[in-house]
Amino acid sequence: MKPAPFAYHRAHSVGEAVALLAELGDEAKILAGGLSLVPMMNFRLARPAALVDVTRIEGLSYLRADPDGPDERNGLRIGALTTHRTVEISRDPAVLAGFGVLPRSARWIGHYPIRSRGTFGGSVAHADPASEWCLLAVLLGARVVLAGPDGQRTVPAAEFFHGYYTTAARPDEMITELYFPRPAPQAMLTEFAQRQGDFAVVAAAVSVDVEDGACRSGRVVLGGVGPLPAQIDAGVLSGQPATTETWRAMGEHAAGQIDPPDDTHGSTEYRRRLAATLVARALAQASLRVQAGQDRG
Repeated sequence: MKPAPFAYHRAHSVGEAVALLAELGDEAKILAGGLSLVPMMNFRLARPAALVDVTRIEGLSYLRADPDGPDERNGLRIGALTTHRTVEISRDPAVLAGFGVLPRSARWIGHYPIRSRGTFGGSVAHADPASEWCLLAVLLGARVVLAGPDGQRTVPAAEFFHGYYTTAARPDEMITELYFPRPAPQAMLTEFAQRQGDFAVVAAAVSVDVEDGACRSGRVVLGGVGPLPAQIDAGVLSGQPATTETWRAMGEHAAGQIDPPDDTHGSTEYRRRLAATLVARALAQASLRVQAGQDRG
């Protein structure tokens, strides 16, 4: 329960952090909230030669609407050092109106101390395929903003995750922001964990566009069923009635598209059944929000 020896560096600006990462090389890791990295270090599952502490960098903790979103709709920008708790308790009308799925989903993350210290950017950088923020980043078409020696670049969330704890970020880059370009008041996330606060065995994030009692389109992303957030082909929803039978059929369709792992948390078939149930449940909940015409947060 003790980490291997490592060097510690504290950065006071993004530029300083990037310079340190470039100097220290591939064996350095960024320390933000530390709620995922430190336990892995204590079990010696991770052995970074150096840590670059970015927790004192100012200006990276924010949650604000962006008036320059496409189609005259406000997007949302979330700073990398914004805590899960900050998202959870947000009552900003712009957040609740278009991105209420984020405060609702924050309640699934760990326990109160974890939500109080863990960071949005840190969770995305950790790239656990069952992470709520990773699933929603993919579902909502978020863009990951990275700072490096050559300046800033942006990577679509769907291209950012490469596998278990592996991303498109280079060793000398750090996440500074997540940008959600389009509101998604109809989005919903639900999951199942063996104990409250545990990582999900399976999680389902969905959005659905319903008009006059019929589905125009939908999106489904599953977590806990493979090395990446799994994007499900939801084209079969188009034109279908917004009914319980449609949601159940989509759940079965989603279960047929995945090949989940078989481990101590559940068999492959168990995860498929969970996926079918959770997709149907999330779609039903999302459709109710669409029909209500508002996001209550």
